[in-house]
Order: sequence, then C-alpha cells, then structure tokens
Amino acid sequence: MKLDDPVAKYLPKSVKMPTHGGKEITLLHLATHTAGFPGNPDNMTGGNDKERYETYTVEKMYAFLSNYTLGRDPGTEFEYSNVGMALLGHVIALKAGTNFESLIVNRICRPLHMDSTCIALTPELKARLAMGHDESGKPSPPWKLQAYSPAGDVHSTANNLLKYVSANAGLAPSSLTPVMEKTHMIRFKDSRGLSDMPGFGVFGRTAMDWVDRAAYQPPGMELLGHAGGAGSYHAWVGFDKKQHRGVVVLTTANDVSSEAIGWTLLQRLPLKRENATEFAKSRSNLFSSLRVRREQTSDGYWFTVRLHKFSMNEF
Repeated sequence: MKLDDPVAKYLPKSVKMPTHGGKEITLLHLATHTAGFPGNPDNMTGGNDKERYETYTVEKMYAFLSNYTLGRDPGTEFEYSNVGMALLGHVIALKAGTNFESLIVNRICRPLHMDSTCIALTPELKARLAMGHDESGKPSPPWKLQAYSPAGDVHSTANNLLKYVSANAGLAPSSLTPVMEKTHMIRFKDSRGLSDMPGFGVFGRTAMDWVDRAAYQPPGMELLGHAGGAGSYHAWVGFDKKQHRGVVVLTTANDVSSEAIGWTLLQRLPLKRENATEFAKSRSNLFSSLRVRREQTSDGYWFTVRLHKFSMNEF
C-alpha cells in the first residue's frame, strides 16, 4: 500500500467512493484528515452517543460513502474526521487480510514491547481495567465499537503508552522510527476546530495524526500531541521533538481534560486549578504568581504545594 493510493482501490466494487473535481480520496487524505469528510457521518442512529457509536457498522459506513457528496477537492483543507480514520483502519485491515487489532499488536505493540495494549481485553487485562463512571456515578465500561474501532477502541496502560511516546520522542529508537518521523511532518494548519464542540479552539498545525492545537510553544521546544476519548475514558499523549520528552495522561474523570493537563506538563508550566480544563495558547495564559497551600492525602498525611513565580527566561 502507498499513501497516494486511492482508497477505492481497496474497497469492494459495490462501494462508491466520493470524488470532487475529478480527484479521488487517497490513503494520505484519510491519514491527514483532508479527505473532505465531516467529523461523523449523518447516518449514525441511537438515543445517545454510546448507541450511535456502538451500532455503527461497516455496512452503514459503506452506505455513507456511496451517498456522500464532497464539497471540495480532497487534500485541500484539514477537517477532523472520525469516520475518515475509521475508514483508513478498515481498508488497511482489508488489504492485510486480518483485523485491525492484529495489525496494532503485531506491527506496533510487539516491536515496542507494549504487552498490555489491545482491543479485545483478555481475562487478565480485564481484571486490571480501571472502571469508568458516568455523571451519575454509575459504572461506565468501555464502549464496544464496530466500524469505528480504528478511531478509538484501543485499551492500554500508562507504562505502555510511555513506551510509545518514547519511541516518537526519539528516546527509544526502534524499527518504527523512520515511519514515526514521517508522521511528525507538518502538512496543514487548521482553522475549523470541531463544529459540534463550541469553545474547542483549533487543531493548529497538523501532521499525521499529531497536532499542536495552537498551544504555546516555549522557546527550545517543538511540541505535538493528540487527545481522544470515548464515554468515561479519556487519554492524551504528547512529546517534545527537540528536548526528547513525552507525557501521557489517562483519566476516567469526566470533569477534567486530559489534554489540558498534558499540554501544561509538556510545556513545563506549573499546574493550577484551571489547567484541569484549559492550557496555555499564548504568553498571556502563563501563571505568574506565588501560592502556597497545604493539602491532606486520604491516609492522613499532610504535604505542602508550592507554585512558584517564574519568568519567560526560565524556558
């Protein structure tokens, strides 16, 4: 498979891939969110997000593709698309003659020794699962996706993802390093954000599938990251290409942003309460005061938290 191959080459003949201006959608367009697809297709059904995602089948995806009309030439503009990423994973698995999980495990996890990463949980891994909870406090297990599996169905651990981010940050060179470096190349600049999430902002400079989210880039750093989530499970992975550092944030809390916390840590900025939901996108967001507070742990120990004043010169 080549990045400039048309996606239609790997789909059943019965599926009509949309085109525009005589230009076909390629694998690269899917990988860079420039195919021209929306965030999600218009034929999802269900009473809530969980139902809509879990019941979305390959047949529904094929129907969407065959009936969708592109509004612009592929490869001309970034627009984040879950269905595009799901389609990419699907066609790669079709070509390889296997399922998406086997590709992830054999081609990424094994070379990086990520032995606790999978899609279908084994009994041993299921016993270690951190259970999510919904807004009412009821247990909220991971969603079970079908066609959308490549877009957000991977189970992993912080330690495993640190191995992945270490490889991307250049800390642990591997056989995957040349491919990973190609995914870091900036290709577009987003000005759309997410239409269904007011206040989200923009993705900023975009690579494959890494983005910088227009986040503040302290001097001497070159930061990229990616966030994702489904139900009560939220994750963020980011790294610094220049200083060879990485951060992984995982949470089952629905009232904090793993992305905001991750960017703040990667930027080497002090964590403050508002960083539970916001991260610095300019110098004006930077913390510039001194606070000291005392906090008590659940087992009764007290500790002191000091958030120090700093200047831009400290970067």
